Amino acid sequence: MLIFIILLTLILWYLYRFYSSLSDLPPGPLPIPIVGNLLSFVNVDRWEDKLVEWKQKYGDVFTIHIGLQRFVTVNSYKAAVKYFVKDGDSYTSKLTNDINEAIRGGKYGVIDTDGQLWLEQRRFALKVLRDFGLSKAQMEQRVLYEVEYIQDQIDSRINRGDKNINVEKYTDIAVGSIINAVLFGYRYTDGNEAEFYLLKETLSAGTERFSSVWGTFLAINSSLLTGTIAKPFLKYLTEKFAKVFDNLLKQIEEHKLNNDYSNQSTEAKDFVDAYMIEKCRLESNVEYNTTFSEKQLANVCLDLWVAGQETTSVTLTWTISYIVNHPETLNRKHKQNWIG
Repeated sequence: MLIFIILLTLILWYLYRFYSSLSDLPPGPLPIPIVGNLLSFVNVDRWEDKLVEWKQKYGDVFTIHIGLQRFVTVNSYKAAVKYFVKDGDSYTSKLTNDINEAIRGGKYGVIDTDGQLWLEQRRFALKVLRDFGLSKAQMEQRVLYEVEYIQDQIDSRINRGDKNINVEKYTDIAVGSIINAVLFGYRYTDGNEAEFYLLKETLSAGTERFSSVWGTFLAINSSLLTGTIAKPFLKYLTEKFAKVFDNLLKQIEEHKLNNDYSNQSTEAKDFVDAYMIEKCRLESNVEYNTTFSEKQLANVCLDLWVAGQETTSVTLTWTISYIVNHPETLNRKHKQNWIG
């Protein structure tokens, strides 16, 4: 009986602490301890519809709970500018994730880092991407080359009499070729397409695992579950991504064999070259504590893939599909005197 009373007291104390702490946060749907608001997303086809529903009920800024983690969501342009543009320095920290760090081999990359590491790596990546043709004629030529590739592939299928064509297959590899040319200096061809599909399938597998309700719960609350029910989940992802990192590090090693990065007059032909040249320059200054490393480089390359590949490919595929089904849209576009 005493044990029951103690347990009941602890539970009531926890519930009191849990719900009383909500008063310090913006309003939002009432969470369940440990689970949070996750049950609201079960059997919901589009999570964003639920967020829109809560926005209409609680306003542009509201709080939701995913497991033990609390998230304040910002749901309007005006609020986003207020918090992330005018006061951006106050919101640069990011949620740490044990599963993500296990996959990456530590705190690496740009997407999931903050502080000096994020600042230095982000600044360098943006500079190099600008230097290698973003918003320049050089990038336009790369894009036009891949557009011709997509057209040739579709025309070939049509000439063979195919009525059903999976356009995404071609937009996928075309976008991948542009990204890979910037990162490693070459596009994908019949001889090396396996590299692309390894990366594509791994990213898709990770997205699939993380996009489910309980996958999201495990990812966000990984510190609570690591070593228990999250262990198979973690093992699956680390094994998948290990193959990707092996391939990325292999390409970095090949670059090292073919270049003398200690020679600061070496001309960078791609992102890896530029990164390794900068790494050697910083390491020559023994007083400078650099965040540059080959493992970090592999993670930055992965981040650039994650940021650019699927989003661009899906958008292009949707656009092509829309134009095929609504050709009048393209006709109206052709009648415009200017674009921009």
